[in-house]
Amino acid sequence: MRNVLLSFIVVCSVLGSVSVFAAGEQSSPSKVSFMTIGENYARVRMESMTSGVQGCLKQEFYILDLTNGVGKAQLSGILSAKSAGTVIYFFLNGCMNDYPKIGHTYLR
Repeated sequence: MRNVLLSFIVVCSVLGSVSVFAAGEQSSPSKVSFMTIGENYARVRMESMTSGVQGCLKQEFYILDLTNGVGKAQLSGILSAKSAGTVIYFFLNGCMNDYPKIGHTYLR
């Protein structure tokens, strides 16, 4: 019984440490300064970019996946914020095409 409990604790510790590395992070609140929009993704550059995000190789833009309805809805909000000069920020989770990937968009 003691070995089973010890094994359970070890497994939980390992899983817990893996989830820490997989966690996303928040970008700096800022205005959108530049965008590129293509068929499957949009790249967004902010006036203030958070550096070293998610360990992605490229840090000049954040990237938004447009292959699903959620990304297209986020794009609409980002374009509105850019047009209005509103400060926004993102929850970044992982990399896409070597750029930090936008998971959530927060409009103030």
